[in-house]
Amino acid sequence: MCALIERHPGKFESESCITKVAYDWLIDGMADEYGSTEEGTPDIFYGPFTDATSDNPICDECLAEILSAKEIRLWESNDGFVTTEVIE
Repeated sequence: MCALIERHPGKFESESCITKVAYDWLIDGMADEYGSTEEGTPDIFYGPFTDATSDNPICDECLAEILSAKEIRLWESNDGFVTTEVIE
């Protein structure tokens, strides 16, 4: 499990550091498709993610996963929790 989660409990609790990185991308307006909380549709980021992690702290395990991903889907619940799904 990522050490990042220990530093960022709450919104990203029990998620990998990929979730924090994708959420930062969303805040920066980098989503390729924007979802809707009301509809339950995710925000989607399409790869390749070759240099997109350079400004974000990420563990080696998650870095390997994100570099092989084709897309990352991010959901934010009405309760404020954020989750992701990595599609390889």
